[in-house]
Amino acid sequence: MTTKTSYPPGDFCWTANPMPMAPDQPPYVMLQKDGKNVCALYENQKAQPSWLSYVAVAKVDDGAQKAKSLGAQLLSEPFDVLDVGRMANVRDSQGARFAIWEARRQKGADVINEPNTMCWNELSSNDIDASRKFYFAVDACDAAANRAKSLGASVYSEPGDIEKVGRFAILADPQRATFAIIQLAVSS
Repeated sequence: MTTKTSYPPGDFCWTANPMPMAPDQPPYVMLQKDGKNVCALYENQKAQPSWLSYVAVAKVDDGAQKAKSLGAQLLSEPFDVLDVGRMANVRDSQGARFAIWEARRQKGADVINEPNTMCWNELSSNDIDASRKFYFAVDACDAAANRAKSLGASVYSEPGDIEKVGRFAILADPQRATFAIIQLAVSS
């Protein structure tokens, strides 16, 4: 795919906008809806076809260290992606893969939650408790709860301690979707 084309044919009606890479590499293809980035496509003959979710972080290097401290494996150490961002590929403690992304010139998807665009990411886990500890662990529960409140969240359970586990709070986002955060106790 070297020129703009409609991809895939049918209902999605995305336009493929190939971005040249090194001469010996296939292009990185931005898939767009009405000229706005929806997702991307990259040919990798060594990998099983799959989608990869990217999570935006302030600093990839810090995020990678945090992920490792929570039991994740870095499939790639943090690296620069030209001048568009910095990323690392992660496998969580249950084996789920995702990437962390520090935006520079490319923030990510320009359009979401519209027909024919990404609207949801979901983790299928065989150990919910382990996944909660990995994804909802925070460095400072009280600060995270206060930050969430300042962004419009409701606090259903103020930060409190669970012996030998940590400090947690239960919140709801402005649309009332509930979630929990936890500052894990340090094991001795």
